[in-house]
Amino acid sequence: MTPTPSVRRRPTALRLLAGAAVLAVGLLGAAAPAQPASATTAGTAAASTTRALPVTVQVLDVAPTVLRPGQDLVVRVRLTNDGTTTIERPGATVRIERIRPGTRAELQAWLDSPTDAGGRVGAYVSAATSDVPLAPGAQTELVATVRAQDVGLLDRPDVWGARGLAVEATDGGTRVGLQRTFVLWAPEGQYTQARVSVVAPVVGAATVPDGVDVDAPGPTAADLTAPDGRLTTLLDAVRPFDDVALAVDPALLADVAKPPAGDETPPAPDDDATAGPTQEPTATGPAGTAAPGDDATPDPGDGSDDPVPGVSPAWADDLRSLAAGRDVVALPWSDPDLAALAHAGDTGLLTAATDATSAGVDALGLTGARTDVLLAPGPSTDQPTAELAAEAGAEVLVTAAGDLAATGDVTVGARSEVTTGTGTLTALTPDPVLSQLLTDPTVLDPAATSATALARTLAELSVIARAGTLAPPHVLVTTPRAWEADPDLVAAVLTGVQEAPWSRTTPLTALLGTTSGTEQRTPLPVSTTAETELGPEQVRRLDDARSAAIDFAQVSDDATDLLAGLDEAVLAPLSVAWRSDVGARQTLVDGVVAAVDARRTGLSIAPLSTQRIISASGDLRFSVRNELDVPASVRIVASPRKACLRTEPSELVTLEPGAEQVVPVPLHAVANCEVQVEAVVTTSAGTPVSPTLTFQASVTPTIESVGTAVVGVLLLVGLVLGIVRTVRRGQSARRGARLVHESDARSLPVLGGIPEDEK
Repeated sequence: MTPTPSVRRRPTALRLLAGAAVLAVGLLGAAAPAQPASATTAGTAAASTTRALPVTVQVLDVAPTVLRPGQDLVVRVRLTNDGTTTIERPGATVRIERIRPGTRAELQAWLDSPTDAGGRVGAYVSAATSDVPLAPGAQTELVATVRAQDVGLLDRPDVWGARGLAVEATDGGTRVGLQRTFVLWAPEGQYTQARVSVVAPVVGAATVPDGVDVDAPGPTAADLTAPDGRLTTLLDAVRPFDDVALAVDPALLADVAKPPAGDETPPAPDDDATAGPTQEPTATGPAGTAAPGDDATPDPGDGSDDPVPGVSPAWADDLRSLAAGRDVVALPWSDPDLAALAHAGDTGLLTAATDATSAGVDALGLTGARTDVLLAPGPSTDQPTAELAAEAGAEVLVTAAGDLAATGDVTVGARSEVTTGTGTLTALTPDPVLSQLLTDPTVLDPAATSATALARTLAELSVIARAGTLAPPHVLVTTPRAWEADPDLVAAVLTGVQEAPWSRTTPLTALLGTTSGTEQRTPLPVSTTAETELGPEQVRRLDDARSAAIDFAQVSDDATDLLAGLDEAVLAPLSVAWRSDVGARQTLVDGVVAAVDARRTGLSIAPLSTQRIISASGDLRFSVRNELDVPASVRIVASPRKACLRTEPSELVTLEPGAEQVVPVPLHAVANCEVQVEAVVTTSAGTPVSPTLTFQASVTPTIESVGTAVVGVLLLVGLVLGIVRTVRRGQSARRGARLVHESDARSLPVLGGIPEDEK
């Protein structure tokens, strides 16, 4: 039962009224002290006006952050006169709303309550004034102390949580400004704890591949990783908090592996300047991507006075050191836009990016980093994006904040399951309010400070903690890719989360190890397209150019040189960072496609004049030149436009770099005709790898055939005439006598005369 405060004995009617008031307060979980007359006057004055208030109130500090029974509450505020009239008697009145919000919607309702007479402000608990008038544009700071006995909240273990705190700027009792926040009340007792995991993307700027002339938007990688750069500040902000997971683009780290211009020897691994993943051609193309190209600059140790572009090696070492003690997600190479790929129906480029990351993660010093977690680009995540993630083999998809929200007024955790055509995918949905409070609370409230961001964070978490029993919801906080971290804000919020009795931070792996809730959630939209994402046609252009380059590389048994830097170039326009400059990105796509297409040059056939073909069978002879830096195994395929001439592919020949060789192509002529013939160099698989050579052929195989027939007929006629002549002549008397005489003749005499017995 709620205890009632003691009161002095009064007449019966007054005691009944006081008892009713105390009972009402008890049912609300608080006991309110009496307000001074000045507070009532201020409220009445405020009720008479609905105009915009001229003074901006900022709560700079609320101490202690979590108030316990017996403690005074000290509130420090800044008043800024944004109006045109001097505030003659500036003051700050502190009020507490003693009704505990039960839902996050009620927290928001307190903050959204009007600033004029119709809005809730709570009960008066303290005030501070200044004797110095506040001129237009001027600021002043005031400190108000609320005595412990004036706080008016019950010391019971079941009434912990947030209460509304309002600071009212006054001018002689008239309200001229108002700010609402929260005071956190924590009596002794048992608390359930809401768990918070934080993921911070560590990605670079939009990059331009070698050989493409486009100005990238925003700062360069060198700017970002400089001592005062955005990425350096980010690491400094999260350094004290080991539970913060880092989602790193390995391409950013690979920038330190670029060799000096003109030097083909990459830095030694011992120097921590590790190379990016290398191309490993397979039956379907390379699995990875080569390290960045030749635009790196010399190591400062070589005496060069030029500044070193790219990622700072010191920053890269700092990142590796920081990553060693926490959860790390290695993003697909160059952080490609999953939504753009999904809407183009393209899994090939995402596979190339994930394979590149898998191949290079260890060499880049990110050993142990997860490669099965993808980060959707937002602003919302649709079903095709989830389908793409599942098809690419991802286990987890971090959606945009606010996706997969609960259908009712309930609090749900970050983890849920999404069913796709490929299977079930784990979805992690960041909390939109908590994420905004950590990254830029002024989006929610232009007058926000670190103190109010922390107060609202703990207020939200107190409601979340109460929403669970044995296992309160586990929530996720993410930061934007281009986050400008405020180390003071991060320190205030995350330290407060760790120290509050109803919340704590946990690693990402702890969130992944939980089970999904059974609450009903709104499904992902069927399709949603961001205005700045790359269109499907441009995605397909990049994919087609890459596929053609991979097919061309089959001319060589070692395609590493031919494919070096290919994926880096093709993936660059797909980076989410390019969403900030759509026009320049289109120029980049055109330049990348042209540069990739230029890789498919170096093999050619010497021109041919009109060919006269008079043989029914023979060879067409072509002179093929290899201007590549690697040997090329090719064949020639000639294609006549008419059926009067047929050809067969040539034998496979290997041309050394810079060599020129004559390659015969078998032909078969079957009729007289004038025909156009197209010839091209192909790989062993039949992929064209040279410009098509077109020439005319005059096919007259009947000339050869007629000549052969005439000679044959003449020979046959001669043979027949000889036989007939012989038959008709028969045997003459003389010829017959001679034959008989010869048949009767004795043997030829031996040398020296005729034997005596034959004389």
